[in-house]
Amino acid sequence: RAGQEHIFQYWEELTQIEKSDFLSQLSNLPDPIAYINRVQEAIKYSAEISKSRSIEPLPNTSYDSTLDSDFETLQKWQNTGYDLIKNGKVGVILMAGGQGTRLGSSNPKGFYDVDLPSHKSLFQLQCERILKLQDLVSSHNKNENDKINSIPLYIMTSDPTRIATENYFKENKFFGLNSKDVIFFSQGTLPALSLNGDKFLLESKNKLVESPDGNGGLYRAILNNNLIEDFDKRGIKHIHMY
Repeated sequence: RAGQEHIFQYWEELTQIEKSDFLSQLSNLPDPIAYINRVQEAIKYSAEISKSRSIEPLPNTSYDSTLDSDFETLQKWQNTGYDLIKNGKVGVILMAGGQGTRLGSSNPKGFYDVDLPSHKSLFQLQCERILKLQDLVSSHNKNENDKINSIPLYIMTSDPTRIATENYFKENKFFGLNSKDVIFFSQGTLPALSLNGDKFLLESKNKLVESPDGNGGLYRAILNNNLIEDFDKRGIKHIHMY
């Protein structure tokens, strides 16, 4: 009914196990008719928008910049941030699902050494930034008896990078972070479609091509991995995502 009969062109050549694996993958996909219709609508809408509208910058009232704000404003923002961190209201999401293929590596991109004198990986640099920020908040706090909360780090991986990323953090003792404050979760995948957006693509005789669902898939991943409940349990109200 979805017009995807081409994906069964090798059906008679498959073993029972291969058939079972293929059907298992298909059963976990979104409704193919609804999915293809949604993609078709998105393609059509994108074409209409590109013809009918020009893209303009946001008005100045919609954002502020640390580059051209006065010292008092910057100090106010910093103090507000420090207080929120001290009270455990802030978490970080690191979107780390990519592999370093364009960098000449099949490892997760966070493993990459960007050729600094320290030769620290991207993951290590991110963790050390959080540790430094926690130290700054502690130094800023005038009441030494107050408890300073840590900043939870949520790391979004993809299926190909999940195990390697977790092992890397364990092997490096989470780069000084508390292991209880480092939470791994996987982004979702979606079946790849032809350029016209109307046909599923085969990776092999019994497997569809699936790709990570992109940055926009973050919100579905937060929902599917029950992160909202974890935010609530920890008292997190603000997320810094990059």
